[in-house]
Order: sequence, then C-alpha cells, then structure tokens
Amino acid sequence: MTYVSARNLMCLDPRLMASDPETCGTMVRGLLSTCVDAKLVDANTCDDVLSDFSNFMRTTLDGDLESFDVTTDRLVAFIHAK
Repeated sequence: MTYVSARNLMCLDPRLMASDPETCGTMVRGLLSTCVDAKLVDANTCDDVLSDFSNFMRTTLDGDLESFDVTTDRLVAFIHAK
C-alpha cells in the first residue's frame, strides 16, 4: 500500500466527512482510481461506489458525523446503521 492510498482512506473518517465533504469526495475518487489500477475493482463499479458515497454524505446528519468518537465507536457499525 502506498502513502497516497493510505492517506485517501481518511475519506472514511466521519469527522472528516463532516468537516470537509469535498475533500472526502476527492479522496474517494483517488482511492477508487488506485483500486482500478491494481485491478481490484472494475471501472464500471466505481460509478456505483461514488453514487453510494455521495448519497451517504448527503443523507447523513452532520451531527452524527461530528459526534463519531474513534476511541469508542466502530466505523463498520456507524456506516452500516445508515
């Protein structure tokens, strides 16, 4: 894994989603590009992922994102609950 890929994974941090959604969108696109280049996902799948990510960002309340606590909350449970 490269530094850029690891850095782009920060787009999954709810706190960053709340504070800077545009940067998160850019990071998701970068992460997906890396996955396509590594042949981990099909390029056609990326459109669906971007759409789902945008819908998630649009429909999740900022308060829920901002109150996420990395020491006690689980990211999988948070995203699945939405």
